[in-house]
Amino acid sequence: RQMARDYIAGMERMNAALTEDDLRREWLKEQGKTAADFAQAPRFRGAESCKACHASEYARWSETRHAGTFRALESTHQTLDLECIGCHTIGHREWGGYFAPREAARFANVSCETCHGPAGDHPEGGRCAAKAIAAETCLKCHTADIQPAFDFAASVRKATCQKK
Repeated sequence: RQMARDYIAGMERMNAALTEDDLRREWLKEQGKTAADFAQAPRFRGAESCKACHASEYARWSETRHAGTFRALESTHQTLDLECIGCHTIGHREWGGYFAPREAARFANVSCETCHGPAGDHPEGGRCAAKAIAAETCLKCHTADIQPAFDFAASVRKATCQKK
C-alpha cells in the first residue's frame, strides 16, 4: 500500500500541469493500449448530470449510504488507496471515469452509473440504455472479504433509487 501511496503522491505532483486527457494517455500507454482502443467506449458523466431529468430518483439515491461512500474514504484518509478507491467512485480506471483525485467531485460515490452503466451521450444522444441492477454489479465491491453477510436481494431494496 505504501508503494501505491508513493506512486499516487508522485502522480499528484505532476497532475497540476497535466490535463485529464494527458493522464489517460499515459495510463493507456502503461496498459499497452492506444486511445483508438477506447474511441467507442461510453463516457461517465457523474450523478449531477442525471439530476435534472431524474430528480426523484436522485433525491432517493442521495438518502442512501451509497451517496456518501467517498466521504467515508475522506474521513479515514484513504482517498489515495488503490484498494479502496474503485468501490467509492464511478468508472475508476475506465476510460471516461474517475482517474485522479482532482476529479473526485464529479465521480465520487456509488451513484447512477455504478449500477446502471455509463451514461455516454445520454440525454443528448437519446434514450439511455440503463441496465437493471444485477447481483454481479454489487458483488464487485460487496465481496466476501469486505462484507461476508451481504444479501443482494435485501440490500438492493435499501440502496435503490427506485420507488420502494
